[in-house]
Amino acid sequence: MTNYDYSPVPSYVAPTQGNMEQAAAQIANWLRTKGNGQDVRESLAQAVQLFGDVATQFINEASGLKGQFNSAVANANTNSEVAAARTSTTSGTGYNTLGARLDAIDTEQASHDSSIKNNLVDKTSNQDVDGIKNFLQLPTVNSGRSLLPASDSGWLQSGVTMLNSCVNNSFYYRIITLGSFKLICFKGQVTLPASGVLANGYTDAGNILTLPSSATIDGSEGFAATGWGGYPVCGIRVINGLTFQVGDVTTGVSKTDSQSLVFNNILFGLDAVE
Repeated sequence: MTNYDYSPVPSYVAPTQGNMEQAAAQIANWLRTKGNGQDVRESLAQAVQLFGDVATQFINEASGLKGQFNSAVANANTNSEVAAARTSTTSGTGYNTLGARLDAIDTEQASHDSSIKNNLVDKTSNQDVDGIKNFLQLPTVNSGRSLLPASDSGWLQSGVTMLNSCVNNSFYYRIITLGSFKLICFKGQVTLPASGVLANGYTDAGNILTLPSSATIDGSEGFAATGWGGYPVCGIRVINGLTFQVGDVTTGVSKTDSQSLVFNNILFGLDAVE
């Protein structure tokens, strides 16, 4: 036989995370043992209220877990970037940790610096420092004070315009630059017509050819032209830095015969440092 309890049910107290089970057991006991109907109903109401509070706390905890999950995802993205940084995209070398890769860069840089300091760098090879190009491979010339830019066009024919029926048999020019020091080199052969050019020295009718602007010669320099057999033919002067023009013709050279001029000359280019 059940012994009913007729004492009133205490007022409802919201449970904490630590006493939820105790609160639920207490209310269940009241529902079983309270003798007065109003106490039973109050116990039932508190049971419903307890269920609501437990549900709210569960939702709040779930929201907190969601925030922790989002934070973990964000950290995972960061960790993925770190993992990717362990491999050099230039050399393809992979390391177990990012620190190991940074240490390898430091070691290679120190070795590279030591090689430069002790003049051990091979200028013909590609001695990269984890993707940093060996600057000594760049075309430069040591002026004694600094490394100056250098370039060499190689032998070219483009941009040369023949004048007054002269024929380009094998005429080439070459531009060599060392800092602001520029040299214009010539080689090959040009044939002058049987009459006209040699007989019109120091005039436009005595013009032989025009160079491209990139090969502009400094000032009004001149040089001697020889024939195919090595004999002197005439002097040549340079007009406006670009046009070769016949000057004095060597005594005994016919001005009515075709002449093959042979070029093997080096002149200062525009802005050259003499």
